[in-house]
Amino acid sequence: MKRAHRILKNDDYQIIIKSGKLTKTSLCYGYYRPNELQTLRVGIAVSKKIGNAVTRNKVKRQIKAIARSYVKTHVGDFVIVAKKGVLTNTFHDLEIAIMKIFAENGEKHE
Repeated sequence: MKRAHRILKNDDYQIIIKSGKLTKTSLCYGYYRPNELQTLRVGIAVSKKIGNAVTRNKVKRQIKAIARSYVKTHVGDFVIVAKKGVLTNTFHDLEIAIMKIFAENGEKHE
């Protein structure tokens, strides 16, 4: 995912989580907040409770791969927080959960 489509600063994460709209799924939480950049930005948070560094990076890579397909269709800031159940489910289940987050939130490009 290109740098322009990532949320990198802790302050940005905190603003989106505190003032954004929350969508809960069985595998992750999604926070959405509109932005003025007319682009999609995604931040991913995976807690140490999920597993070791290798496991957390795998989950982040999977979420990035799914979010990459929404870059051209959605606008806004999203923070996706993985829940512990993400390890016991398949990639397809994660894809459906993230699809629900993007379907309920965000402006669509014309």
